[in-house]
Amino acid sequence: MECEHRQDSGLAQPVRLIAGNKCDLKDSRVVSSRQGLEYARARNCGFMETSAREMVNIEETFALIVRRVVAARKEHALATKPAPTGSRFTNPYKNHGPMVAQSQSAPANEKSAFEDITGDRAKKKSLWAKLKCWQLSNPSRTQRKDWPVTSTTTLLGAGIVTAAWYLSPESFFFRTAFAEAPPAPVDVKIEKTKKKKGLSKEENRDTISSQHLQVKRSWENPGVYAWGSNVGRVVAPDSTEQVIKTPRRIPFFDGLLLRDIKLDRNFGAAITENGDLLQWGEAFSKDTRGPTATLTGKNLKSLTISQDRIIALGSNGKIYSVSADRESQEKGQKVSESSWVPFLSFSSDISYRRIRPQNLGWGEKVTSISSGSEHLLILTSAGRLFTAASSSEAFPSRGQLGIPGLVWETRPEGPYDQPHEVPTLRGFGITAIAAGDYHSLALDREGRVFAFGDNFSGQLGFQPTQESTYVDAPSLLPMSQLYATTGQSPTVKQIFAGGNNSFFTVDAATVARPGDSAKPALLGRIMADTWASGQGILGTLGNGRWTHVQGTPSKLKSLSGLFEFNETTNSVIPIRLKSLSVGSTHAAAVMDNVTHVRAGTSRKTDSENDTNWGADVLWWGGNEYYQIGNGRRNNMSVPGYIAPLDSGAEIERSGKRKEEHRFQITPKHRVDLGGRKVDVEQRVECGRMHRRGILSDKLKVIGLDPTQMSHNDFIEHVKSSTGGSSPEVARDFEAFSKRCSYITINQEGGEDSFVELRKRMESFVEDDESQNRHFFMAVPPNIYIAVSEQLRRNCYSRKGDSQIIIEKPFGRDLETSVELHEKLAPNWKESEIFRIDHYLGKEMVKNIMTLRFGNPMFGALWDCSHIDNVQISMTEAIGTEGRGAYFDNVGIIRDVMQNHLMQLMALTTMERPGSFSAEDLRHEKARVLRLVPPLSAKHSLIGQFTKSADGKNPGYKDEDNVPEDSRCATFCTSVAYVKNARWEGVPFILKSGKALDESKTEIRIQLKDTTDAMLKDTSNNQLIIRIQPDEAIRLKMNSKMPGLELRTVGTELDLTYSRTVEDPDIPEAYESLLLDALKGDYSDSVSEQELEASWKIFTPLLHEIEGNKGFKPREYAYGSEGPAELEEFVASYQYQA
Repeated sequence: MECEHRQDSGLAQPVRLIAGNKCDLKDSRVVSSRQGLEYARARNCGFMETSAREMVNIEETFALIVRRVVAARKEHALATKPAPTGSRFTNPYKNHGPMVAQSQSAPANEKSAFEDITGDRAKKKSLWAKLKCWQLSNPSRTQRKDWPVTSTTTLLGAGIVTAAWYLSPESFFFRTAFAEAPPAPVDVKIEKTKKKKGLSKEENRDTISSQHLQVKRSWENPGVYAWGSNVGRVVAPDSTEQVIKTPRRIPFFDGLLLRDIKLDRNFGAAITENGDLLQWGEAFSKDTRGPTATLTGKNLKSLTISQDRIIALGSNGKIYSVSADRESQEKGQKVSESSWVPFLSFSSDISYRRIRPQNLGWGEKVTSISSGSEHLLILTSAGRLFTAASSSEAFPSRGQLGIPGLVWETRPEGPYDQPHEVPTLRGFGITAIAAGDYHSLALDREGRVFAFGDNFSGQLGFQPTQESTYVDAPSLLPMSQLYATTGQSPTVKQIFAGGNNSFFTVDAATVARPGDSAKPALLGRIMADTWASGQGILGTLGNGRWTHVQGTPSKLKSLSGLFEFNETTNSVIPIRLKSLSVGSTHAAAVMDNVTHVRAGTSRKTDSENDTNWGADVLWWGGNEYYQIGNGRRNNMSVPGYIAPLDSGAEIERSGKRKEEHRFQITPKHRVDLGGRKVDVEQRVECGRMHRRGILSDKLKVIGLDPTQMSHNDFIEHVKSSTGGSSPEVARDFEAFSKRCSYITINQEGGEDSFVELRKRMESFVEDDESQNRHFFMAVPPNIYIAVSEQLRRNCYSRKGDSQIIIEKPFGRDLETSVELHEKLAPNWKESEIFRIDHYLGKEMVKNIMTLRFGNPMFGALWDCSHIDNVQISMTEAIGTEGRGAYFDNVGIIRDVMQNHLMQLMALTTMERPGSFSAEDLRHEKARVLRLVPPLSAKHSLIGQFTKSADGKNPGYKDEDNVPEDSRCATFCTSVAYVKNARWEGVPFILKSGKALDESKTEIRIQLKDTTDAMLKDTSNNQLIIRIQPDEAIRLKMNSKMPGLELRTVGTELDLTYSRTVEDPDIPEAYESLLLDALKGDYSDSVSEQELEASWKIFTPLLHEIEGNKGFKPREYAYGSEGPAELEEFVASYQYQA
């Protein structure tokens, strides 16, 4: 036999076995590689990928090995810490240390000792070889400071390795596995016991086992831990943090027991021990932070959530649908409820809806419910499946109801959310249901899976087609095809769904095939596998790959083919999944491994070495909001562990890092809680992230324009600007398009058009309902006043807030800007005017304050003592591109400098605001702009572009509708100062122009030259904030050039978002600003005081150059760096290029 053994950085690599005729190792290989399951290595288990027949040979000796090893262990006392009862002869806890031997000698002939246990020498030679090679694949068995990720497909009972290790304390037993030469001796270190004298047995259990402590704490201090996105104040209701990176307790639930809990990014819902519904989160109420009881007295047992409602199931089988919004609960129609007093009824405390499946049989009731974003699955005790709409915002339209042709337009009379039985599944005996966002799964008593609904990402378990991205009738999933060549018969045992993914657990039984000489002991042997389909680009499939669309189910090798030894039954059993929770982009699996929770409860388990342990839980998938809980943000395509729930608190209290352990789930067990006996267990719930959180469910969009356009044409026009064709964009736009409508107004813009607009808006609400109205006036500036007056007269909201949104230019100079404000003021308060400068919505502009005030090293340098000059520039490589007539009336100063560059300068120079509130921010910006003296032509360089040097690009005056004698500025560089102590004497070089050599917007802060004679050839340090394109922050500095001589070289620390930030989610500027307007956040709205201050800076310059008929701008060629005088001009203000 030839064995190849390689190691890389201490991680065991695959060991390939090439067997001769005498070794009976054909088609067998031992695997322990970098890409596999952390699950087994952490639990100290042995793994082999082998054929089913070979597995029988190995398993035949299991019971005998275990019984004899137990006897040998007692006789020779080889272990410092015997394995606890039920532990599969391996200690799964890292803090127990390796299973090392004491000083007592092993038998002189280890191989003979092994044969004494296993029986006939020739018969067991194959097993003997396998045991030797297994050890080669695990050279670090005794060094468990780190848990590498290991790849396996089949888990054998840990008793094999434990047995061999107990019988051979110094590992001689395995040395003969090397054919060429024996390996170097293994340095075996005996770990000191963690047990302490004077402690009780229970105290020693706490000391030696973190898992025992986890189980104990879960009983003594029940509660809820949460982590991930906190934008909706669900994960940490009392915190303003946007994300919670590691598990954190929600204090409200301390000491409480819950029947069920479900989380959305914007709202949470839970059922208390007595069956009442609790709700919390921003979508529930912005004024109420903690969980609040809403639906009470119904004895609820489980719940599920849609994008805007909570559906709860009572113990009596009744279904209740409750809005996620507290306001809707209070203002909606109340239900008349009967009393225990005959003929007496009363109204419910909140508004809710009853969902009633019709024609149920005698004694038949609802036993299970599962909801997607818009639809609900209902399972009855008779195995019948009903579906219904579960959202009040949108009716299911992607086939997820399982009834062909059923959409909003064809629904029958009656409540919109009335249940409909799925006719094609009648009589199949459905036993389980699962709903993703827009798809459905059903499992029948024969282990067959039926799928229907959205299949854009292949989540139904078969490839999507171009003809249709959804299936509206239940389709049988061909699971048997996955085992066509394996000699196994699959039976699906469990189904799970969430987001765009589906998961299936399968029991695959070995069956006899024609011509197959399988041993009788092999037939019927079960192997438990887990399969997944759907979207995997974030790793949600858990198969180690990043796949956009996975139609054919893919096996999760990390969670398939796992086995362990059960000491109670003396048999090898498959490790199945206990449960699997699927969120929008991530998932968590709780393993159904052997657990032990009865330590110290009887004489048999009263040893201080006997500890409790729970079930392993593994996590994978998208981690953009830290929802996996490992404290890191990288997505995971392979299941992995997280630390125990309280580990962060322990580290914080102790001030040092503790040994790493993994989180385990405590299984169901009866405990004493506050003097009463209750059955408790831990559960895992992965939250969903419905995209309803950004825009209000009630938002409607109305377009007005003189252009004749049908509704469908308008929708297509809007669709053309969505900028993507991904499944998410397609789904979001489909829902968004239902909010949109269009009105064609007359060319004169008369009052009739605004009356029609008012009627359209009023049609969306009831008479007594409030409505906020936002008017984005994307109209020419010369009709701002006329349109705003019509909106105020005809469309102002009487029950709610109103707001107009206008965009620059806000006047032509100080006088016209003040005039515009004075004409708007009688109809619109300052708090109702949102002025957009789209540069304030750009990501890097928003980052300026974080860069300044979130990094003390910059704050210490941010003054005239260290900064030599600041250049703020916005240049374009294109000309006016057919907009010459418009641009000639505006010019580069009004178009860019007075607004965009002034806002960048204000953010760069303002003092630290008292808070990041809109009032404080706008106050500080206006205050610093008032300290900037007016600009003059003396401190400015003004130019106009001519045709390019090669003649291919025309000059400004060559544009259509541009006068031949135009003196309009297409380029301007001016120097401004701030008259305060911080910026005294620092020039701010403001540069903007068209038809230059490159397009870029940046802030370049140049520090003073502080080098002395010791260092030569050094340059000034510079901090560069690149706003567009290629958002970046760069720091130029000096460093020593590698070599023997002391020579300096300029280097650069580069934080370019596209290269250093994984999948940067950078919103469009208007996207950010319009969302701020809808939310009433005026932080990025330009105030009237800022406008006045900036116009005072530029109005004198404008009047000076426009009032002087002799003024002539400097010419520069299209595509050049600007006027020839530019370099000399900026050099006079200490700027170095």
